[in-house]
Amino acid sequence: MEETPAYRDGRDMGIALHEEGGWPGADLSEAKEPCRFPARTDGLEGAEADAYIAGCVDGLLAH
Repeated sequence: MEETPAYRDGRDMGIALHEEGGWPGADLSEAKEPCRFPARTDGLEGAEADAYIAGCVDGLLAH
């Protein structure tokens, strides 16, 4: 996925979630749920929300 600002913001959030220890051993389906909430609260929609969630999942699962 292209590294848009929304993707990078999401990746940073995913890394932060991982560092907080709230989602150890999460798989792809589990990782999407904690990433959807901040996307909604930030008012992201459509492709921007999808990029944020993808970045968040990548950050959460990569660390």
